[in-house]
Amino acid sequence: MKKNIKITLLPHQKQLLKSKKSYVAMICGRGAGKTYAASLLCAICALSGDRILVGAQNYKALSINLFNEITKRLDEIIGFNNYHYNRGQTIIEIPMSRGVIYGFTYENIDSCRRIY
Repeated sequence: MKKNIKITLLPHQKQLLKSKKSYVAMICGRGAGKTYAASLLCAICALSGDRILVGAQNYKALSINLFNEITKRLDEIIGFNNYHYNRGQTIIEIPMSRGVIYGFTYENIDSCRRIY
């Protein structure tokens, strides 16, 4: 794992990351850093061994936007090739922590099959 990663967050992004709630949401306008904060939160939780379920309005928003950002955060923190990304099922598995990130879209809730 890499050390001394410098991350600058806005106050509302810090508030999202500090939350201890089971469900969190950040409702903001365009360019407020929602995707960045969500990707960082997913990476941190998965590296802690958690199983995370994230949703987006459609497949493009999920795979091209959110999961692309999550993989960037993981690359920054643990480096490339230290996790497995199944693009077809939008699942990221981190063997070293046993954490998993599952993705689904609101347009097809049935795409979320492997959650247990």
